Amino acid sequence: MLSFEIIDISKSTKEDPIKTTIVESTGKTIMDAIRNLERKIKNRLYYGHSKVLIISKDIIKRDGLSLIIDSFIRDIEVRETMNIVISNEATAKELLNTDGVTDPVVSFEMERIIKSDNKSVGSTKNVLLYEVFNTLKSKGSNVVLPLFKTVKNNEETIIESDGISLFNKDKIIGSLTPTEAKAYLFITNCIEGGIINLNMKEKDFGNTVVEIRKNDTLVSFDYKDGKFTFYIDANTELYLDNISMRDSPLKLNEVDKIKKASEERIKNKLIDLVNKTKKEFKTDVFDFGNIIYKRDHRLWSKIRGDFDELFINSDIKVNSKVMITNAALVK
Repeated sequence: MLSFEIIDISKSTKEDPIKTTIVESTGKTIMDAIRNLERKIKNRLYYGHSKVLIISKDIIKRDGLSLIIDSFIRDIEVRETMNIVISNEATAKELLNTDGVTDPVVSFEMERIIKSDNKSVGSTKNVLLYEVFNTLKSKGSNVVLPLFKTVKNNEETIIESDGISLFNKDKIIGSLTPTEAKAYLFITNCIEGGIINLNMKEKDFGNTVVEIRKNDTLVSFDYKDGKFTFYIDANTELYLDNISMRDSPLKLNEVDKIKKASEERIKNKLIDLVNKTKKEFKTDVFDFGNIIYKRDHRLWSKIRGDFDELFINSDIKVNSKVMITNAALVK
């Protein structure tokens, strides 16, 4: 079953210019359902206008992601830069049957949330159709896709980003919460923004919050005696966003305390996430395998069949280096 959100020009007026309608179609295959849709509407849809492809988890569990991606990547009309989203509801349609907060077209609003999230929140990942296709064909990489769910906002039901969905090959193996997704973005060098609550215990540093200005993460590895050690070096530039009210200006040694607390917070979050993926998912979701493939092809050819087991038994060393470039010091 396919559900299409279509802008209905016939119902648009000057006072309320945009209306949408949901049209459904069924078929034995995706293309069969697309063709069957033309029995219900006057004009043939142009799929180059499509913004987002929402996929149900149940469909992926049954058929795998590759079959779905292949169907759309082959279509000459479909844009390869279309966003791919996994529904955290029972069906994909439930996300479209919601109320837009800033845009009456739900798919437009979803696209904007995905594109702006990494710079403002850092809780999910923007992934395009061609990127999914390339990852499925690559060595040592696994797909990660944004998750969305429905939530209540006053009397309305709206959409909300809900972390990321993890894959092993083309099957879903689990998901990460928005907070865990931020640590994932750190490790994979994709984080561009968002805040970090430091939870410092000192009385004068209560409610301290820093904002990510930019980050550069480098992952390297060492292979010795049949065991991998992965080194994750995160270099992060932060702004100081919030700190408890005080009578005296912030001093340089106090800024240093915030810096060290930030480094410890980032380091612990990254280590915790890697350990969780080892224990729960038992597979490399950080593209460490792809790093080995690119830097030492001979080694990858030797260990690729056993890499998930090698990843589970690997050592992880995390180093976080923070620079606070704007602490709002009183001069």
